[in-house]
Amino acid sequence: MRPNPSSRCSAAQLVRSSVQRRAHAWAHDAALGVYALALCALAASCSRHGDTPGSSGHGAAWERITWAPDGQRPDLSARVMAALTPQDVVDTWSVSREGRKPMALEVAGTPARLELRATGARLAKLTLDIEAARVDAATLTIDVPEGEKEGVMLSFVTGPRTRAYSDVKVVEGGPGLESVSFELGMVQRLEGRVDHVVLHAAGQCSAAGFVALDLTARPPLALLPDVREGPRQVHVGTDGRAAIGLAGNAPVTGHVAAPRDGELHLSYRVGPGPELADAVLVLEGLGSDALRLPLAADASAWRELVRSVKGPGDLLLRARIEASDPTAASLLADAGVLDRAARRGSTTPSTVVLITSDTHRGELLSAASPSLVATPALDALAARGVLFLDAASTTNATNPSHVALMTGIHPRDTRVVTNRAPVARQATTLAERFAAAGWRTAASFSAFQLGDELSGLGQGFDRYDGPGFPRNEDFDAFEGSSDTVRLGEHTVAAALAQIAAVGDAPLFLWVHVYDPHSPYVPPPAFDGKYYPAGQDPRATGAGLPVSGADVPSFLTGVTDPDYAWDQYRALVDYVDHALAPLLTTPRVAAGITAFTSDHGESFGNHGIWWDHTGIYRDTTIVPLVLAWPGAPAARVKFPVEQFHIGRTLLALAGLEPGDFPGRDLRDALAIEPAREPRFALAANGVSASVDDGRWLLVMHLTDEESTDKARTWTPGQVELFDRIADPDCSVDRVSEELVRARRMRKALVAWLDAADQRGLAESFHISAAIDAALQELGYADTEVSGSRWFDPASGDSFTEAYGEK
Repeated sequence: MRPNPSSRCSAAQLVRSSVQRRAHAWAHDAALGVYALALCALAASCSRHGDTPGSSGHGAAWERITWAPDGQRPDLSARVMAALTPQDVVDTWSVSREGRKPMALEVAGTPARLELRATGARLAKLTLDIEAARVDAATLTIDVPEGEKEGVMLSFVTGPRTRAYSDVKVVEGGPGLESVSFELGMVQRLEGRVDHVVLHAAGQCSAAGFVALDLTARPPLALLPDVREGPRQVHVGTDGRAAIGLAGNAPVTGHVAAPRDGELHLSYRVGPGPELADAVLVLEGLGSDALRLPLAADASAWRELVRSVKGPGDLLLRARIEASDPTAASLLADAGVLDRAARRGSTTPSTVVLITSDTHRGELLSAASPSLVATPALDALAARGVLFLDAASTTNATNPSHVALMTGIHPRDTRVVTNRAPVARQATTLAERFAAAGWRTAASFSAFQLGDELSGLGQGFDRYDGPGFPRNEDFDAFEGSSDTVRLGEHTVAAALAQIAAVGDAPLFLWVHVYDPHSPYVPPPAFDGKYYPAGQDPRATGAGLPVSGADVPSFLTGVTDPDYAWDQYRALVDYVDHALAPLLTTPRVAAGITAFTSDHGESFGNHGIWWDHTGIYRDTTIVPLVLAWPGAPAARVKFPVEQFHIGRTLLALAGLEPGDFPGRDLRDALAIEPAREPRFALAANGVSASVDDGRWLLVMHLTDEESTDKARTWTPGQVELFDRIADPDCSVDRVSEELVRARRMRKALVAWLDAADQRGLAESFHISAAIDAALQELGYADTEVSGSRWFDPASGDSFTEAYGEK
């Protein structure tokens, strides 16, 4: 019997181009191919964590090289790459609310200026032919009438495609000319050439006079991670590595303690800027003769250097570039020395793998729900470890949930509640803890919003492989990009390559797959697996529960409301298939593995369709499996919180968790585990919840509306559900359980008010290009401001309905 759609959970809306993109990707993949313990033993395992592999220590097998500048920092002043004047205008027009109207050009005055008049927005299209990577800033000279204001912005065009935008700047008119500067980091990341730049004037003033536009670039070294600030993630394609920059006029020195039997590993590549036909990377300190490594070869991949080093003692390296152009730049990455003897005799596992399956509902493992999906690889993992049947996420959004997983800190306190706020560098991440203990660290992720610049999660990782910002030559800011997400099997292939690259060093590896996500288009081998054979979803069923513009483009024409749910389940099967090569790799099978999700997905419950906007059980209950050598084969019904995984993995790996936040999930294996309420905070801070194990109370903090428009919620409103009697949480019990509702609501408000007001969220400007890509993936986040998550002074419908007590 097919499940009732009202019991399903959420994903985000993708535009039709995404459906076509993934279908083409899967067609391409098809061509390539893809590669019980006894009760007494259980009690003994539960009674004392010190009896697990996590109790014995080991030496640091991997020592990272510490780099420092060798001499004074060179001059990094910008130089003008293009100077545009009114004579470079190829087309000028006025755009009003009624449409686009041609406007006569008028160049006059001293200096010459182009007069932008008429009502509405004004645009001037300027001829430009330049490599995008050679531009990182612009200075606009404009004349705005004194006492008036004008909003200005730049967009960069290749052929018919608008590929990037600048910030919007507001210019206040004065007695003379005004100058405004733009940072163009998003332009500098693009591939290929730009042939036009468009000046947008908002039409706030009576007339704006364009005088000049200078496009500038700093030397290549200025665009690379500063050695004084430490390594940062730099991508070559999808392959990101923690790197520092150096140039011919800025050599660096490196220091590391070399073991008796060591192996030096170093990645390097060319940097942006001048051609490096004659450039050589020179490494001194590895022997009597310096190593000379040509840099003129293929720049599309990192190159690797592996050398035996003998100690014990300090190893001192000097790296420099020899080139005819002294500003020629390069990158050094993922550099360190492996002690091949450090782990001999160690009893702790040398591999820790954390797997997150994006938008994966909690019940969708066949070990938990055999009738819903087939997940043999994950079932095998659960059979040799602990399956938690009631694990809750902290939120319903990808980046905030992953930040909580990687820091052990709830989104209430990180204040990262959107996919557009990176976690701050002062945060201590799980990867940093493993790195500090002498472990190699690597990540392989599937969606671009988890990239380091947008999430901040690259800190602590030596290697960080995944889609970067949209930047390829086909990218259009209005239509999206083909490289924002990738298939799980490609992510797993990259993860397997990372395992092979680290040799015998202990490894912490994070693998993120994105496939159980709208538009619910499984690869051909899984397409229609759960949908009745021969049935047409466009000619079956009573129609979708929403209409018009509320129907996502990927369901246009579909009339069977069960179709998306069946395809979603097939995608979960695909995830299991994609993860199988990783889970069966001997090193992984012998190590510590955690499998979970960031959040679930809704398929009609509470009127929420094909989305994860609510924080009901559909979106907060996630799968959680934890396996380690000697783990009891157990199914745990006790409620747990999935963001405690970090502390648990540190303990299992034999590392002292210290002040890393959270609880050890093995506590749930005790005969009478301590019960604590579980709190969740929705994306953008629109709602919050508390779950005491039986009762779930959801409190709305802002105005909300369900997908089907049948339900609305107002600030302060609460819903109360009996999870035991009503597992789907479909019957609101507030009226019958008013005393309980008051008590739980009071506890939830107190929890919200106890938030860390400082937080760990950094600001990140989203250009229209990145915003379009996020919108395409269904993430319509808004800015979150204010110090309190809930302010009753702004409205409290609960007290209005029931009074204060």
